[in-house]
Amino acid sequence: RQSEALQKESGQEKAANALKQATTSLDDCQKQSSIRKQELEDASKKLQQGKDVLSQLLGGRLLREYRTEKETLLREMAFLTKIAELEDHREKLEDGKPCPLCGATEHPFAEGNVPASDETEQKIETLTKLINKAEDQEAAIKNFEEGENLARKGLTEAEKLESTAANDKKAAEKALAEVKDGLVKLRADFAERRQAVANKLQPLGVA
Repeated sequence: RQSEALQKESGQEKAANALKQATTSLDDCQKQSSIRKQELEDASKKLQQGKDVLSQLLGGRLLREYRTEKETLLREMAFLTKIAELEDHREKLEDGKPCPLCGATEHPFAEGNVPASDETEQKIETLTKLINKAEDQEAAIKNFEEGENLARKGLTEAEKLESTAANDKKAAEKALAEVKDGLVKLRADFAERRQAVANKLQPLGVA
């Protein structure tokens, strides 16, 4: 029984070391989970900020609406350019003389000014800059989304490791408790046997 108790003591020491290692491992995993959680929070914050910037840039409208507006202005610009090309012909028109194109003798359009294209060009330029900024911001948002996904995966993996480490610690605690309980019982049994032997030897004069 004494020999068994010595073996149990050795087992108890091993179980205690195993618990210590499991505890350290769990602490490390919890720290990693905390880091990964913060990384995810930061990534989510960046993503939201990116979306807010885009929303502010677009002023509550959709990017495709600006693209459509730009296309409309480009068509209008092309139309104005065609009108401008006819300016030379209009300058040569004279009242009372037939138009070489249609034969009319009155030329009411020649009396007015050609629609200015400067304002349209300015609108197109402004829209182009806005669209480019929005597209750049969309690309940035995509990167933020990828960063958030990676951070979420990292947190999931860290939580799995933490869960495994927690289970390992519980198993180590249980193993140590069982070894301790067994050792207590062995020592109690050893004491009883020793006392019984001592009682039987006492009448024989053996202390």
